[in-house]
Amino acid sequence: MALPSADIANPQEEIIAAAEKLLVDEGPLKATVRAITQLAGVNVGAINYHFGSRDGLMAVICAKHMHDSNEDMMARLSSLAVTEGHESVKHIFEPVVQTAFAVWLRDDVLRGLRNFLFVDRKLVYKLDVSEMSQVYELMQDALREACPGLSAQEVRRRFRFAMGAIMQEVRSHDENRASEAGDAVVADLLDFVAGGFVHWVDSGRNGKPGED
Repeated sequence: MALPSADIANPQEEIIAAAEKLLVDEGPLKATVRAITQLAGVNVGAINYHFGSRDGLMAVICAKHMHDSNEDMMARLSSLAVTEGHESVKHIFEPVVQTAFAVWLRDDVLRGLRNFLFVDRKLVYKLDVSEMSQVYELMQDALREACPGLSAQEVRRRFRFAMGAIMQEVRSHDENRASEAGDAVVADLLDFVAGGFVHWVDSGRNGKPGED
């Protein structure tokens, strides 16, 4: 395996900076191994040497940009006093929805990574699982407690639908991020995703589907 150029003081940082610039300025289609290494001033083997693969590099970049917000979400979720009900479901989703609009939408690098959805869905899935797994685990644990009428399988299924709706709403604002999503959008989205869990209301008590 070829070693990176010896005259660069910190090739890892140069590679990360080059990949971030390409993601922001050109989009994921242009963030190829050759383009990244050329911009970073290292040889083509440097990405595999330092990160294992381009996907490994993207995982490092994703972790870098999501670390602080993920720590904040986990702290908020861990401190929740979960009770049964629709309002509690909204509180469980509140950290991720607020973070989506306050952080993810405003971060140009994360926007570039989101756009891999149109280029490499498998990479998006790997990034999502690797960087959000602890947050998702805490959320689903809390949702099972808030919705005792739903099986673990039903919680997972509805959670997947809810997260899809949240990310679709974030993507819908990507082209016009200058306009604030606003508290009303956040509130409406929380009501919408929590609505997917309302059947717990009666089903956990008398076996009948609940009504909103």
